[in-house]
Amino acid sequence: MNILTKPLIDFIIKSNKNRNVEFLNLIKEYYLQEPKLASEWISYCDPNVIRKSGMRLPQIHVNVKDVFQANYSVNVNDHIGWNIFLRGYFDPVPSIFVKMIHLVGERGVYIDGGANIGSTTIPVALAGIECLAVEASNSTCSELLKNFSLNPSIKATAVNAALCAPFQLEKKYSEIYRSEGNFAAGSLVENWNVSGPDQFREFTINTTLDHLINVYNIEKIICLKLDIEGYEYFALEGFQKGLTSQRPPVIFEWRPDHLMKSIGRVDDLRSLFPEGYQFFLIEYSRMEGVGQFGIHLRETDFSQPVENIVALHSSFPHKNLLKQLQTSYVCL
Repeated sequence: MNILTKPLIDFIIKSNKNRNVEFLNLIKEYYLQEPKLASEWISYCDPNVIRKSGMRLPQIHVNVKDVFQANYSVNVNDHIGWNIFLRGYFDPVPSIFVKMIHLVGERGVYIDGGANIGSTTIPVALAGIECLAVEASNSTCSELLKNFSLNPSIKATAVNAALCAPFQLEKKYSEIYRSEGNFAAGSLVENWNVSGPDQFREFTINTTLDHLINVYNIEKIICLKLDIEGYEYFALEGFQKGLTSQRPPVIFEWRPDHLMKSIGRVDDLRSLFPEGYQFFLIEYSRMEGVGQFGIHLRETDFSQPVENIVALHSSFPHKNLLKQLQTSYVCL
């Protein structure tokens, strides 16, 4: 039974005002020991929740290792950094999927659109897969590069640019709108993420995926991930040559709710995929006792927000793996 009341929630949030690494380590220790008991209140220690109260938190960077043995310097007062610090991972789905298809024989370059601080890129790269990480924010890209340096064995390239459609290249630069507490929700759409303290802006150069494929001479894409806060449609418009010629798996976030609120329409990006693509929701579970993640594919409803959809072409060669993923959770 949830016993949290608004005064108690307010107290939990306010107790974070002067939090330091010692305080956060105590929270983490208790959470790891009693995750079920802590589950009722731990979300109110998340900077993404705290920012909505109007409270600003100073950046605090600590070095951590995630469940995939990737090293990071994370800002524990930002949503992604906090989750890696607390749980040892943020969103494991893209890296699990890419490593899984690599294990069954797929080869190529992984393109991480919206790489943030590297929480997907680095685990994939540690598996021996070459990566191209595209991050629009200048300040976040500098953190991404720092995290690359903490994992010197990886083969990964960072590109500081915004993925867009060809017609948007007429405007050389774009503005990114970001809010403290959840830098990953920064968007080229001005009112995409308006809760919490006032937004601030950064400028970034525009590019297309087709241009990057040409510049970096990428002959085979093992998978493309797009998590770019409402700009997935435009990024796919700038990927029509590569999408048609290579037909790679594409993982993307789908937020029709935010699209309708922010720009007043929902463009169906399924129309940008060549014939033969199917779309699946990727679910994941942390398998108790074995410490592994399992993923599962099922039909998706495009009327609802979905964190991870994968588009797979009918030419995807690993039919047995696909069948397994549709019938049960498959562990990595």
